[in-house]
Amino acid sequence: MSREDSKLWQYLVKALDGTSRQSGRKPMYHTKYWINIRSAVLTRDHNECQVCAEMGKVRQAEVVHHIKPVEDFPERFDDLSNLISLCRECHETLHGRGEAEDEWPELS
Repeated sequence: MSREDSKLWQYLVKALDGTSRQSGRKPMYHTKYWINIRSAVLTRDHNECQVCAEMGKVRQAEVVHHIKPVEDFPERFDDLSNLISLCRECHETLHGRGEAEDEWPELS
């Protein structure tokens, strides 16, 4: 069975249009599947914000961020190379809701 034919994949693509009323988060982020992926990324990145690390700082990561947005690249939802651990401040800045440091590293 191809990825696009799986029930999970169909759910994830469909979930991109909806949000959870209680948290404002999309329902796909409440699945055990995502929780396991998130845990793997945080472990891989030693629970440290990778943007702060590039700037020589050590900060605990709280968010796993999609480098290429899921809305534009749904097929990369679970692609570990498209995920990065960030602190909340860096995540807010990446989404235009915070202020960037002088030297902001390029995410790739």
